[in-house]
Amino acid sequence: MKRPRKKHRGAFKAKVALEALKGERTLNELAGHFEVPPTQVVQWKQRLLAGASDWFNGGVERDAAQEAQLRDRLYQEIGQLKVELDWLKKSVSCSLERRRAWINPKHQHLSVRRPCARLGLAAASYYYQASPESAENLFYQRWLDEEYTRPHYCPVIEKAKVPRTPVVIDDYPSLDLLTI
Repeated sequence: MKRPRKKHRGAFKAKVALEALKGERTLNELAGHFEVPPTQVVQWKQRLLAGASDWFNGGVERDAAQEAQLRDRLYQEIGQLKVELDWLKKSVSCSLERRRAWINPKHQHLSVRRPCARLGLAAASYYYQASPESAENLFYQRWLDEEYTRPHYCPVIEKAKVPRTPVVIDDYPSLDLLTI
């Protein structure tokens, strides 16, 4: 049975890396004591050594400020793109075939679903191909139309012979069912 992977916090990693830097114990002793693989101890030690110079140069603070500026700029760009996309969806009022022609199914980074969503199309509508009706189906449709739309023979009921009293069904008077 496979063991679940351990996730270590930054403080624990720093503690192990500092112990490795002290050099008081061997690599295998440290790995056994902290219950981590020896290669992991080496990686954390190298990472501590590589990042130590940034602490004295103020690199971490500078990186945080740069990341905040980048994040703000990206959020602004995302907002602008959403507004442009909404405008595009509202302003594009052309036929379905023309919008389908704008989609490139062989694009290397976009699936068909993404451009379809941008153009306000369902992805299934991109692949839909209308199939022509068969001759047999058209024949039966025409036959049904003729059968149910031509006037049928209906004998005329003389009004004098038909009583004009309402029919009572379940104690509810209904309309005169025999009037035409």
